[in-house]
Amino acid sequence: MVKSVPAVLAKEANEAAIATLASSLTPHLALHLRENLPVPDEVLKLFVSQMQNSKPIVRRAFVSLVGETFWVLGDLTTASATTLARAVVTAFESSLKSIATNPLNASAGPVEGYVAAAVLLGPFSRSGVFGS
Repeated sequence: MVKSVPAVLAKEANEAAIATLASSLTPHLALHLRENLPVPDEVLKLFVSQMQNSKPIVRRAFVSLVGETFWVLGDLTTASATTLARAVVTAFESSLKSIATNPLNASAGPVEGYVAAAVLLGPFSRSGVFGS
């Protein structure tokens, strides 16, 4: 699931299918990270690129997927979780900055900013991995 579904999700055009795929991948990704299984490099790169995709629907789905995964996981105690967190932290910061500068006219709505704030101030902050 963790290897194949993100690529399918990135290519999907139907909004309902995107939401379903993203929400079905969340528990699998969380378990994968909890069990400290490595996330393949191509999947890490896909997450980062799609969290900054120009299509609002795809970007929102990936930000929500990764954010919810970290929220469900709750911490960054495994090396796999830390690796994913380090890979996507700039994408979360970018989402937060984008929403903070223009909250009313954000193309994907404010959800990206809320997810980014929740993850950055929640699991990432509590972990101590990123310093203060």
